[in-house]
Amino acid sequence: MEKTTRRSFLAATSVSALAAPAFLRSASADEETPVDAAPESLFASPVVLQNPTETSMQAVWTVAAECTGWVEYGTSPDKLDQVSHGPIFGLRPFSDRVISIPMTGLKANTTYYYRAATHAIAFKGAYNIKPDGEPEYTEVKSFTTPGPDAKSASFCVINDTHTVQDVMAAEFALISKIKPDYTLWNGDTVHSIESHETLQKNVMFPANTAYANDHPLLFCRGNHDTRGIWARNYPQYFTPWKQSDPEFAGLGYSFVVRHGDLAIIGLDTGEDKPDYRDEWGTLAEFEPYIAKQGEWLAKAIESEAVKTAKFVVVFCHIPLFDDSPKANPGTLATGFSSWKKLGADFWGPSLQKAGVQLAITAHVHKHRVDPATPDRCWAQITGGGCSLDGATVISGRVENDRLKVEVFMAKTGEKVTEMEFEPRKIN
Repeated sequence: MEKTTRRSFLAATSVSALAAPAFLRSASADEETPVDAAPESLFASPVVLQNPTETSMQAVWTVAAECTGWVEYGTSPDKLDQVSHGPIFGLRPFSDRVISIPMTGLKANTTYYYRAATHAIAFKGAYNIKPDGEPEYTEVKSFTTPGPDAKSASFCVINDTHTVQDVMAAEFALISKIKPDYTLWNGDTVHSIESHETLQKNVMFPANTAYANDHPLLFCRGNHDTRGIWARNYPQYFTPWKQSDPEFAGLGYSFVVRHGDLAIIGLDTGEDKPDYRDEWGTLAEFEPYIAKQGEWLAKAIESEAVKTAKFVVVFCHIPLFDDSPKANPGTLATGFSSWKKLGADFWGPSLQKAGVQLAITAHVHKHRVDPATPDRCWAQITGGGCSLDGATVISGRVENDRLKVEVFMAKTGEKVTEMEFEPRKIN
């Protein structure tokens, strides 16, 4: 995961055939090309790997012109013998904003190598469509698929970045040193989603950093990620999960990833105010959505991926517990939630039944720890944000039959919390 200016990112992009972009051929070594200059490359962002399963991986990137794209991949960097063009209903992708390509037919616990390709298309009419120039390629990168046979498992968590570039730069710099298997972005990536540019700058190429092109991103949606006139376009960038049970097809941000002894469960706490509130202008329907996740979770904890895991960690944006009697539970006619009572009501019994050891949450912009109690088997760690002085990186690693979780201040790298969990009892 390297931090890069746009110029150095593009310089690392392999351009096929005769011509590199004009600025690469003419710019002197000490010149800096502004990010907002006319496009010198078809790639507007690095690849963001997403939605890892034992048999698939999604590759998403933004583009600077009308393009198509594909991914070439294989188990050797010298033999990328599989190609995915990602057609949907017979149509290969074509966009001036974002390309999303699945890699399928993968094997669990296996390292794959890949490169993404982008090719400009001159689309002048229904029967006047021609490739324009030569395709551009990224460097060859690699990733490893999840699976229960992995000998260790690790993750890093950030949250509540709210478009603050220096916060993201500090967090991704720390994560690049830790080198986790997964980066989990635990919601509130932005204030509200108003345009493609919002997502381009803040989630696809945040702080000019390639943060998930060599290991996958896991995304839990925050309440601010549901806001703005462009919010319904978010799934083009952060891909919803495909549920195996059609009953739950509408749950795009609920997921389970099993890696070694660790089961990661992602849940979507939705908005921080009730659906009936005037702020939503009749457009909110989160409460049935959260209830449906409760039905999904009751089945998910009975899956082999969860039942056989020694460690189960749940991630969601809004905390599921607050010991203050004054804390807003998210059901009131005024204010906004400090914790999500609706989530606790619908999900809590399953979390207790499964013996979940830890919930990692966000939302309140202040790091805190709520230890487990006799009535609540899981501890809760809440990440800090969104100022540079308050932002945290939460790191977890399963190794030697223990789950070790550490919380670092993003600005200084100072460790402020350390917890260790023993394996849960598996029936």
